[in-house]
Amino acid sequence: MTAAVLLAAAVLLWTAVYYGYVRPRAYVAYQRQCDRYLTVIGSAIQLYQQDHLRAGGVNPPNLQALVSNQQISPELFSCPVGERWPAAASSRPMSQRLAAMSNPYAYIYVGASMRTSSLPTAICMLEDPANHDMTGGHVLYANGAVAFLPLTQLMPCFNDLSAGRNPPTSPPVTPSAARDDYRKNWQSRMPLLKTGVWTIPATQPAR
Repeated sequence: MTAAVLLAAAVLLWTAVYYGYVRPRAYVAYQRQCDRYLTVIGSAIQLYQQDHLRAGGVNPPNLQALVSNQQISPELFSCPVGERWPAAASSRPMSQRLAAMSNPYAYIYVGASMRTSSLPTAICMLEDPANHDMTGGHVLYANGAVAFLPLTQLMPCFNDLSAGRNPPTSPPVTPSAARDDYRKNWQSRMPLLKTGVWTIPATQPAR
């Protein structure tokens, strides 16, 4: 009886330590790695632009071009949080995982039609907030900056991109509206984003 009590106490203690200390720290570490991945991708895109100045400093037509031209590892094109954190997978409906094709955690490239003259705040790449347990997601801007946007900001950006507004201009929404918007609209648009059909041109300054 004493051994059973001690074992139960040890399990409870381990659970408390894991969920109260180890797990949150690991999650933060993966989030930072996700940020670093996009930063490296942004630098590779800028190098690609410099190599194609005669063509107007264009962005690569797809991410494979970065692998071919910039010696960047394709492993960087996928969120480490979504791949290694079970909570991220549990947030994603099975139908959506299938719709996302081969890699449901891959970053979404929407900058194929951008170039060096694109506005710095235009979004070049974003990710599914399910990668981060529906708390939000990282975006890569045209100037190479990376930011983590909460879901209340990420969904308005997603909707602006779908309407051809880049940089996005819509204000944040409430958490409940953002979650409802995600359930209604994200899944149906993901296949187009994943296959690269949906490329959004950056808005150019008025001349």
